[in-house]
Order: sequence, then C-alpha cells, then structure tokens
Amino acid sequence: MGDLLIKLVLTKTGQTTRTYDNYSTTPRLLNVSHSEAPYSQQAVVVVDNGESDLTSLDLRGYKGVLSYGYTDATAGTKDADMRFYVLGRNPGGSKTTARVRLTSTGDSL
Repeated sequence: MGDLLIKLVLTKTGQTTRTYDNYSTTPRLLNVSHSEAPYSQQAVVVVDNGESDLTSLDLRGYKGVLSYGYTDATAGTKDADMRFYVLGRNPGGSKTTARVRLTSTGDSL
C-alpha cells in the first residue's frame, strides 16, 4: 500500500463548498482523528489556517464528508467516506501557524 490520502469536503446551501486535503499542491489538512460507535461518529480535523480565510467563517451547520484512501503504483484509490455535521470550530496553533479545529459528529446523513 502507498501513501494515505485524506480529504474533507464541507458544504452548506448558499455557501461556498470548501475542500481540504493532505495531498494537493497546497495541502491544508494537517491532522485527523476520529472514533466510531453504533449510530455515532466523531472526528476532529485540524486545517491549516495560515491564509486566515477561516478566521471569521462560521462553519456550524456545514455538512462534511471525510474520505480516506491510498496511492499505489498506478493511481489513487478511495477507500471509505464518513459523513458529518460540523458542530463548531476552535482556533488552535500559534501566531506563526494558525489552525482551525473542526469537531464533528454524525451518523448516516
């Protein structure tokens, strides 16, 4: 198996769709941790906010799809998707490296 690919897509009616990953030319997805239980999933996603575009954005109510996959010798292969509602965000990091932490819970949306 090759490198792990992770992508988060956030959508909300009337708002710009936001996509973050760990593999594009400007990867902004820094860390993901999640847990799963029957009828419940939780994830904490850390996104680089160095461009400060997330500083004043209220992400509550966005729907998120978190996708995992891997690369192999021929192409990237997607493995699994998890769907979430974004409950909120907490600023994190330092003055030189701004980060936004998204906390999400969900089941099958």
